[in-house]
Amino acid sequence: MCGIAGIVTTYDVPSPAVIGARVKSMTDSLAHRGPDGEGITDAMPSGSGGSVVLGHRRLSIVDLAGGVQPMSCAADASWLTFNGEIYNFPALRQQLSDLGYRFDTHSDTEVVLAAYKHYGADCVRQFNGMFAFAIWDCETQTLFMARDAYGKKPFYYRLDDNGFQFASELKAFTADAHASAPEVNEATLRDCTLLRYAAGESTLLKSILKLDPGTFAIYNPANNTLDKTRFYQHPDTQPRQDNAASIEAEGPVHEQFLTLLDNAVACRLNCDVPFGAFLSGGIDSTVIVALMTRHMSTPVKTFSIGFEQKNLSELDSARLVADTYGTDHHEKVIQPEDFITYLPEAIYYRDGPVSEPSDVPILLLSRLASEKVKMVLTGEGSDEVLGGYPKHAYEQYAAYAAFIPRPMRKVLRSAVRHRLPVQHEKIKCALNSLLADSTTDRMQRWFGSTDLKICNALHGGTSPRSAETTEPGRFHYEGGSALRNILAFDQSVWLPNNLLERGDRMTMAASLEARMPFLDIRLAQFVSQLPDHYRVRGKRTKWILREAAKDIIPDKIIQRKKLGFKVPIEQWFRTSLSDYLHDLIAAPGACLHEYLDAAVIQKLFKEHLDNRQNHEKILWSLLNMEIWLRQIQGMEVDTHSSDTVARSA
Repeated sequence: MCGIAGIVTTYDVPSPAVIGARVKSMTDSLAHRGPDGEGITDAMPSGSGGSVVLGHRRLSIVDLAGGVQPMSCAADASWLTFNGEIYNFPALRQQLSDLGYRFDTHSDTEVVLAAYKHYGADCVRQFNGMFAFAIWDCETQTLFMARDAYGKKPFYYRLDDNGFQFASELKAFTADAHASAPEVNEATLRDCTLLRYAAGESTLLKSILKLDPGTFAIYNPANNTLDKTRFYQHPDTQPRQDNAASIEAEGPVHEQFLTLLDNAVACRLNCDVPFGAFLSGGIDSTVIVALMTRHMSTPVKTFSIGFEQKNLSELDSARLVADTYGTDHHEKVIQPEDFITYLPEAIYYRDGPVSEPSDVPILLLSRLASEKVKMVLTGEGSDEVLGGYPKHAYEQYAAYAAFIPRPMRKVLRSAVRHRLPVQHEKIKCALNSLLADSTTDRMQRWFGSTDLKICNALHGGTSPRSAETTEPGRFHYEGGSALRNILAFDQSVWLPNNLLERGDRMTMAASLEARMPFLDIRLAQFVSQLPDHYRVRGKRTKWILREAAKDIIPDKIIQRKKLGFKVPIEQWFRTSLSDYLHDLIAAPGACLHEYLDAAVIQKLFKEHLDNRQNHEKILWSLLNMEIWLRQIQGMEVDTHSSDTVARSA
């Protein structure tokens, strides 16, 4: 796991060393992603009279001595800077060896180079892993780059008249003092207000874009063009291949699933440094730990985080799992004031608003784990692939709600909003989502910060942008079931733009690599061929996982109600953090007021304070936006760590 950066210019550079210095400043800003080593190529001619420089920061995980980057092969015909892990690289290495390729290292980096030389752009179809990389091909004088199927690893870029620039994080672009300073992208700020993420290719900084997951691209400096190709489509976005009968003929389906998951775990244990697992005590992380014990001769190192208050914490469940499997267990109890103390830091590493309060505990958990290991396995992605959220069960009723005339739905939504007590927030969310006017509206209501009406009011009544009108809606497929459509959205949009971005930034902030067995592409392909009831049955979510887990984990874990990491932000915003929140987002002088309607912000704050509505999600988003805006303007942010926060928990 690493940090990558590079520049390709289209103009003659009087001193190519200047480009190297610029790339060095970019990689220096990514030092947390790779504290074990750094490398910068010499400036190479770009074929258009310009120069090419690639940079790398390394977190050494596999082949500690041989995986130094940027790496070249075939008499310097290609140079690679690579972030990620290719889990099937031993088999791919053997395959390429049989074809006559010779290897000088035991790293997956060299295998990526050889695969590119042999397969060209189709090399990405050979990889099972997480990756973001760029290869300067000296023969074709082009830059080839790619990002993995789920977008686990980040890849940002800027294309302008001066050429092409790329990096693992947005902060690398602002670290380049020779480039024009990016401006705030107001349209994307609006997306974050509504959706809690930057939709599509856009980012919070103008002119800087994201390479889509499952996409490769070729930049040609000769004509300053970028051609992109989607090489992976999530199987749930496609018509279901009705292979259930043939799959069932091979034996119990849940046993086949467990075999695939076990293999996904095993191949992710290829590691030359100490490693462990995040353990929440829920079914996802418990199954991962249980399977790890099958392949390890020493106790699995496990790491958990939680509150002292048992109704807010999963530490007891994690301890049960740790005792059951005899793990080398480590845990940290965090205090309520830690959320505000470390929030600006989390926002800095995220390069934008932190979408959920749980980001902060993940940062602290990652730092706890990094004291003992350099890599962890996590349960991330299980809900999005297997259908683990309440919305996945409720979505089956959306077709019935669609028969209610639109005017009546509007009346019912208003009644739900104003008549249903605040304490029934989950029910309010479900009903408002099911009563939405369209698939698009419903998708964003399930996990968004607020509804479109409030979002428009905050932004001065502007008309909806394309993000919320097309981004969720384009995952509605004729003939696709309601469950497959919502899973397609989760896998293609929610995961890469929110949860996986959070996971990457918070773990890499602690120089820790995280691997996710549930996001093995073979596993996703398998379950997508099955009828919906293998994933969701009535209100029972992740059915196939629960069946597969029965023989390997305790019943009380399988039957345990999903808790998640619950942070009482709703009550804190009404009590101990009300003054802090007001001073940042509602008081005169807030940076947000340049972009949003201050009177609407004040109204939302007051409604929440008076317990008339629960606006915790949108208020949390606004708080994060304000801190991020202050950071990019170089302003100090008061962390407001006080005893009153601790007393309120």
